Amino acid sequence: MKLTYEELTTQLHTLGIPIAYRQWGENEAPTLPYLLFYRDESDDFMADNRNYWAVDQVSIELYTETKDFELETKLRELLESLEVPFKVFEGNLDSEQMYEVLFEIRI
Repeated sequence: MKLTYEELTTQLHTLGIPIAYRQWGENEAPTLPYLLFYRDESDDFMADNRNYWAVDQVSIELYTETKDFELETKLRELLESLEVPFKVFEGNLDSEQMYEVLFEIRI
C-alpha cells in the first residue's frame, strides 16, 4: 500500500513537534525543534504516453538547535515502521543558528 500525504502528516505529528508543509508563514516559525516537509519532484513510472504510477520524492527537514540524536532516531524509527526507505543528509546552518537533518523519501 502506498503512503499518502495525509498518512505521512498524521504519522509525523506523533513526534510531538510542530510540522508545516514547505515553510512557515512570515513570523510564524515556532521555536526549535520543528519539521518541514514537501514534495521535491515527481518520478512517476511512465510508458506509452501515460503515467502509470505516481511517485513523489519528499523531503522531511528536521531543524534543531544542535545535533539531536534522540529526535533523529525517533524520526528514523518512524519511517522504518512505515516501511518507507530513506536517505539522510545533515548540516549546520550557521547563519540561522540551527542544525538540519534532511530525510529524503519516496511515496
